[in-house]
Formats: sequence, C-alpha cells, structure tokens
Amino acid sequence: INYYDDNKNIPYVQQIFYGETFRSELNYYLLNNRVFYVSVNRLEYEVPISENPDAVIKKINSRRFYLDENEQVCSWYLDNVKQEIDATTREFISYLITALNNNR
Repeated sequence: INYYDDNKNIPYVQQIFYGETFRSELNYYLLNNRVFYVSVNRLEYEVPISENPDAVIKKINSRRFYLDENEQVCSWYLDNVKQEIDATTREFISYLITALNNNR
C-alpha cells in the first residue's frame, strides 16, 4: 500500500505478508524519496489461520530501524531494546530497501 502526499510523493509504504501461522507487517517511511525508518512486526497466531480465521495472536515481535541519509542503519531496536548493528542487520535492511525499490 502506498500513501501519497499532495505533491504525489510517497512518504509511507506498507507491505503485509501472510503465512499459515503468522502475519508480517513492513512499514517504510520516506523523505525525499529515501527510506529513513523501517518497522517490521511479526505477529504469530496460536493456531493456523486456515483452522481459525479469527485466531488469537500469541506473540508479537517488533523491530525498528533508523537509517541515515544514505539508507544505512544508524540504530535498531528489537522489542524496544537497542541492538548492535552487525553485517546481518545491514544485509537485511539492504534487502528490504532493494525489494521496496524494485516494487515502486
């Protein structure tokens, strides 16, 4: 889902992915067509949604990434606890931004 401002710029993009026992929500915030913030939320259900479309969420995992003007990770948080930035984190954000740019 893309949201446009009055100048036809995209300041916010949301992607939602569904699995049998989870839902992932990716939210990208842009300024001057560059990503400066990404949130990734994974919601896990108690039972597969094919068994119960109204399944109760048993766990929510929240990751928040703050990026600099070059779309590099400045800091990130897992469930509100600050984490170290390592190669895996940088690769993950690079993957997300590349996928986002390929779909815009």
